[in-house]
Amino acid sequence: MGFKSKEDTRKQIFPRKLFSNPLRVISFFVSVVSVILAIYFYNAAQENRELCLYVNPTKTSIVKSGQTSSLSISFKGEKITSDITAIQVVIWNRGEKSIRGNNILSPIVLDTNDVPILEAKVIKESRESIVGIKLDKSDRGEGKIGISWDIMEEDDGCIVQLICSGGIETNVGLEGTVEGQKRLTSIGSVPRKDKRDYISSLLIFLTSGCILIGFGICLFHTIATKGYIVTKKNAMSVVLRTTILAILLIIGGIYILTQAMKIEPPLPF
Repeated sequence: MGFKSKEDTRKQIFPRKLFSNPLRVISFFVSVVSVILAIYFYNAAQENRELCLYVNPTKTSIVKSGQTSSLSISFKGEKITSDITAIQVVIWNRGEKSIRGNNILSPIVLDTNDVPILEAKVIKESRESIVGIKLDKSDRGEGKIGISWDIMEEDDGCIVQLICSGGIETNVGLEGTVEGQKRLTSIGSVPRKDKRDYISSLLIFLTSGCILIGFGICLFHTIATKGYIVTKKNAMSVVLRTTILAILLIIGGIYILTQAMKIEPPLPF
């Protein structure tokens, strides 16, 4: 009575050795962060090609069928009886590697899902004399516009305006195959966030992460000095839960930071 067995003593020593020094806890978190950052920067250093499409969510209804009974509309001699809508899209290379003609494995095509395209034109182009955007309008009646260029380096691209014989619900997709890119990136009609939104989210992450890590260090130090944790199982449970929370916050913060550094798309409407 009043004496502790060797097993009890061993159970008490484990959390004390692990948590008694806050520097050990800090080193543990630094090691986890270092591994995650090493993986992230390794992936970031890998150059790739990434052809992207962004559709301006604001589509302009030029003609609404049924609302112009006394007005006759024709295009190149053909009478138009359907809605007419103007859609602007941005196509650009978000990757680090340039995209040349010999990197196109199958033709790049803007597709409106069989909605006829009355007219298509490039209204803005980055480095016009170098990129050299060309449009193939031979299949516009089937809702397809081919697009090609001489070279498209990082953040090079263009804005294309499509006049479609359809309503504002008309969707535009991007088809084709680029060497090294499994599938073309389509951002669709999702409105872009302001860069300040990303910075605000990043600040919230940093504040939450610092609070959590500080709380964890204080908790571990208290546990070690007061001996609240008496078993190896309980000690490892606390370590595991706190580590998972910290890792999730770190991954979330890295994601927010990378989003804040992106410019989508580089050409404003």
